[in-house]
Amino acid sequence: MKTSFKMIGIFSLVMVLAVAFFAIYATRRFQASTDEFDTALNTSRLQSFGATTALAVEQQVSMMNLTIEELMDSPGLMATINQFVRDDTEEAKMGNAAKNSVLQTLYHSPLVDSFYQVDFYTREGSYISSRADSAPGLPSGSPAARQVLGSLPWLDAADAQPRKSHLLPPHNDYLAPGQDVRLFGVVRAVTYHGNPIGYFEVSSELSQLDEIFSVLDNEVLSVQILSDDGQPFYARNDLGFECPLTLPENELTAWTPAGSDVQYNVMRIHSAELGMNMFLFQNVPSVAQRNREILWGFIRIALYITIPMIVLITLVSRRLTRSTRDMIKKVRQTPVEQVLQDDPEAVRSLHEMVTRTQDAEIHSLEHVFNDMMLRLRDSAANELALREGALQASLSALQSQINPHFVYNTLNIISAKSMESGNLDVIEICDQFAAMLRYATDTRSRTATLAEEIDNVHNYLMLAKARYEDNLEFTIDIPGDLTSITIPKLTLQPIVENALTHGYNGQNSQRRLAVTGKREGELLLLEISDNGTGFPPETMERLQGAFKDIEEGKTRMAGSDGHIGLANTYLRLYYYSAGAMRVRIMNRGGAVVQLFLPVQAAN
Repeated sequence: MKTSFKMIGIFSLVMVLAVAFFAIYATRRFQASTDEFDTALNTSRLQSFGATTALAVEQQVSMMNLTIEELMDSPGLMATINQFVRDDTEEAKMGNAAKNSVLQTLYHSPLVDSFYQVDFYTREGSYISSRADSAPGLPSGSPAARQVLGSLPWLDAADAQPRKSHLLPPHNDYLAPGQDVRLFGVVRAVTYHGNPIGYFEVSSELSQLDEIFSVLDNEVLSVQILSDDGQPFYARNDLGFECPLTLPENELTAWTPAGSDVQYNVMRIHSAELGMNMFLFQNVPSVAQRNREILWGFIRIALYITIPMIVLITLVSRRLTRSTRDMIKKVRQTPVEQVLQDDPEAVRSLHEMVTRTQDAEIHSLEHVFNDMMLRLRDSAANELALREGALQASLSALQSQINPHFVYNTLNIISAKSMESGNLDVIEICDQFAAMLRYATDTRSRTATLAEEIDNVHNYLMLAKARYEDNLEFTIDIPGDLTSITIPKLTLQPIVENALTHGYNGQNSQRRLAVTGKREGELLLLEISDNGTGFPPETMERLQGAFKDIEEGKTRMAGSDGHIGLANTYLRLYYYSAGAMRVRIMNRGGAVVQLFLPVQAAN
C-alpha cells in the first residue's frame, strides 16, 4: 500500500478513536466528579498565583522601605529636616529654607518618582510632601493639619517600634481632602541623634494593587487580604465576608461561610515580611459549570472538524511524502550556528528551495522555515544590540550626571570676592575644584588619558591638602610612557577619596597616600595605597564577596557606606572594560587597592 494511503487510513482512524475516547472519558469523568475538583491542580494553581501576587506586593513594599532607608541614610537631609522641625521662630525663615531644600531632594530622587507621594510630617501638623505643589491640601502647621496628622491611627505603633517600617492599610489622601484618592504605603518614625522628630511615609495609589490582582476571574476567583491581627487590608471581587485566620496555610480548604450555601475552595498565603494573610476564594459551583461548558464546547468542535480533517488528510497525504522527506533533510542539515553568525554560505542556503511548487503546503512551510531562520538571525543581532544598549545604560546610571552651571557661577563669585580681598589660597582652591567638576561632568566621552586622570587626582589631593595641611603627604609616581593610555574617567579619584575618607577611622594622624602605576607584561597595574588602619576583616570579606558577584554577572549596586563604595567603582570599571578589568584589595601597612587592565583593552 502506498504511503499516502497509509497516512490517510492511520490519521483518520487515530482522529476518530481519539475523539471517541475523549468524549467517553469526559462524560464519565464529569458524571463521577460533578462536585469535585482536581485538588492537586487547583492547589498548584492557587499557590502559584498567590506566591506571584504576594511577591509583587512584597516588592512594592520593599521599594517603599528602600526609599525611606535612602532618605534616612542621608546625613545632610536629616540635618535639614531637623532644622525644619526645630525652627519655632515667628518668621520661620530657617524652617522654610530647610523645607525648600528637602523638597529639592525629593524632586530629584529617582526612587521618590516611583511613588504617588513621599511625606515627612509631625504630630504638631508640620509636613513636607513631594506633591505639595501639585495638589492643594492642608496648610502645613495649621490647626487643621495638626488635628488630622496628630490623630493618625498608626503613629503610636510607629513610635513603639521606631526602627521598623509599618504597613498602612488603604486610606484616603488626608493631605488633600478634596481629592478622592485611595492610597496604601508604609510609615516609619524618624529620629535625629536619638531624638524623635517626626515620620516618613511613602504611599502608592491603591490602583497598583488592582493591577497586580487584575488577572482574577470575576466569576471564579476572589481575593481578600487581612493583617495578622485580623484588620482588612484589601479585597477584590469582595464577597461580603471575612475568612478566619485559623485556616491552614498553603493548603486548599473547602469552606462554606456562615449563612451561605455556596462552597468555596480557599487558599491562605501568609507573608511574614508584610504580616499579611492573603485568601484566594474559588467558587466551586462556578468552576464546575465553567469547566463543563468548556469541555463540551471542545468536544463539539472536535466532532465538527473530524470529517473536514479526514478529507484534508486525504488530499495532503497523497502529495506530501516526497517533499516532506526533502524538507526534513533540509531542516536537519541547516547549519543553525553558522546562520546565527551570519555566515554567507549558510544564509545563501536559506534562499534555495528543495520542495516542489506543486506541493503548496510543504512549499509554504519551507518558505516559513527560511523566513523564521532569517528572522532568528536578525533577532540574535538585535539581542546583541539590546545587550550593548543595556550595558551603556548601566554605565550611564553608574556615572551620575549633574548640571554644573550653578556651581561654576558660585565658584566664580567666590574667586572674585577672594581676589578683592587678596586671598590667593581660596582662588587656587576654587580653580582646582572647578577643574575637577568640569572633568567629572564632561559627558562627551566616558574615557580619558591616564595623564588627564592623574591631573584630576592631583587636583583632588591638593584640595584635600588644603584641608589637612601638613597632616597629608602624597606621591604620584606613574611613568611618562604610560600617560597616553586611555582608561575610564574617574577611575582613580573615587578610590583615593575612599582611602582618605575611610582609611583612618577619624584618627588625626599623619596621612600618606601613594598612587603608582607600571606595566607588567600586557597588563597596566595602578595601585593606590595609604598608611591608615587598613581594611577590617569583615569589610575585606564583604568587598571580596561583592567583587565575586560582579564577576559572576550580578550587577546590583552596593550600598555607599564605608569601604563598600569600592564595589560600585569596580562595577563601573568592569562594565566599561567588558570584564577585562580586575580590582584586588589587600592590607600592607594600610589599605592597598590594585587595578589590573590589559593595555590593549585600556587603549
